[in-house]
Amino acid sequence: MPIEGGCDSLTIFPLDFFPKLHPLELVRCQNLRRISQEQTHNHLMELFIVHCPQFESFLSEGSSASLVGAENLKLLLKLMQVLFPSLTLLGIVDCPKVEMYLDEGLPLNVKHLCLSSFKLIASLRETLDSNTCLERLSIENLDVECFPGEVLLPNSLTSVHIYDCPNLKTLDYKGLCHLSSLALYDCPRFECLPAEGLPKFISAGERLLTGCSCLSGCLNVEDLEVKCVGYITREKFHSFPKLVRAKIDSCSVPLEIVKNVEFLVTDRIYKEDLVCEFQNLVQLEFATLECSEGWLHVLEVFRHCPKLQTLVICIEGNEEESVLPYPLTVPTCISLHLKTCCLKYYRGSAFEFQFAEYIMLNANYSQIMKFRIRRYEYKNLMRRQNMIRDLSSCSKTSDTCTQSFEKTI
Repeated sequence: MPIEGGCDSLTIFPLDFFPKLHPLELVRCQNLRRISQEQTHNHLMELFIVHCPQFESFLSEGSSASLVGAENLKLLLKLMQVLFPSLTLLGIVDCPKVEMYLDEGLPLNVKHLCLSSFKLIASLRETLDSNTCLERLSIENLDVECFPGEVLLPNSLTSVHIYDCPNLKTLDYKGLCHLSSLALYDCPRFECLPAEGLPKFISAGERLLTGCSCLSGCLNVEDLEVKCVGYITREKFHSFPKLVRAKIDSCSVPLEIVKNVEFLVTDRIYKEDLVCEFQNLVQLEFATLECSEGWLHVLEVFRHCPKLQTLVICIEGNEEESVLPYPLTVPTCISLHLKTCCLKYYRGSAFEFQFAEYIMLNANYSQIMKFRIRRYEYKNLMRRQNMIRDLSSCSKTSDTCTQSFEKTI
């Protein structure tokens, strides 16, 4: 239940009046001072308190709580363990008067914590129970150059997400070496990860990597996700010797950097990316254009992926009636290795149908041919039935190949 602005008369939110409430969002309630909660609340799973400058305390149970911009927050509930038995998400952001948790600590079920106070972060190790479920820590708006520095983070943490830290330049290996996942977003001054390397999964987001080599030498990375960061030249990277999976924006990271992965998701594969062989690649997801050179480009991609077994492809375009020259050659990966092919956002265009027909006719060991039909076409019952009828009539080389049809989510 979201309540956003325009509630200047609201000073106390009576949570007891809503015993079945699951999510609650209180945003920009200028005079809100507290949440009234005297009984155990077993249903509230998410509580967000955002930019409520007069907020002083909250009393709730079984909730996930996020307090953002509550500058006058004075007290966290003393009986959190009793009144919050189902609490899974707690966020305290931009609350400068909250310096430490109370002796009772956090509810044992808190899995995700979002903070912007360095003192609160520093108090976590001593505050949390040894049986804590805390797995993920999200950090926002910290005014630090290095994180976590001398602060010891809870051993239960497996993931740290860092957002909007304009002065952050480096990360400390000792404090983060036990993590399995790290994500950084909107950290424009970030320079480099520690030379020792960091988690096996790294996600890099907007305004992080532009013009820097912060991922160079991440020897332990197995999963890499990079998006919306501006183009990075090959010289900015060293190798990722253990990299297995990559999800990247092709305009940001040259595909040559991830040529040894087994699983690759990317938005586009351009001609200039095909300067290397993807010898280990067994699963590929990408998009291509429905155009006069469509077949030539797609086949060229396949020739650079000799071991490909699973293909997820989105064919974009508006040339509904164009029929392109049927290719006479069959790449090795199609004839010998491809087992699963999925067409995303399928519209039933001539090129899409021709591509599907080509795969079914030439994939000798195909097992699954999946069509995720675009919502518009899926809702049109007659069009959907016609597409399924036409696709079902296609010849299949593999006796084990089955078709499936579903709506694109």
